[in-house]
Amino acid sequence: MKTVGVLLMGYWLTAIAIGAQGNSEVPIDVKAEIRREGKSNIILYTTLKNSSSNSITLWNVDLPWGHFRNMIVVVVPLSQPTPLKEWFSPSNPIWEEVTLKSGESTSGEVRLSHKFPNLGRALSRTNVLLFWSYQANTVDEKVLVRQGGQLIIPKNANKSATTK
Repeated sequence: MKTVGVLLMGYWLTAIAIGAQGNSEVPIDVKAEIRREGKSNIILYTTLKNSSSNSITLWNVDLPWGHFRNMIVVVVPLSQPTPLKEWFSPSNPIWEEVTLKSGESTSGEVRLSHKFPNLGRALSRTNVLLFWSYQANTVDEKVLVRQGGQLIIPKNANKSATTK
């Protein structure tokens, strides 16, 4: 039953990302990939690209890596389909505007090893499935299209995974 629940949660997150797009132009593209620094530091590297014809201005804290609550991330070991517990690291960021002209992008990282302390242990036993979802608001409170996807983090291998 837990397996069904986890799979439904993943489909739900993906459906939110796809359903929110509707027929409107997607003003941003978000790409995510897994990177590793050594054996134990797993990173979700994210690139946000302005695909609209206009400039957009966001607060730096609203970027996927800007604050611990900006991006929904669920991590599930495939051998035990119960999501890993997420650890929140509150911060007091300095707010700055980030402007992306049409076609420009910016990138940053979320250290999954810090956000999910048991991730290393899970990866020593099995591959891990990661679901993510992100939605940005501009400085002038325009809501941009929700993006999302899923990645497989390979079991203790130095491979990278990429998704859009």
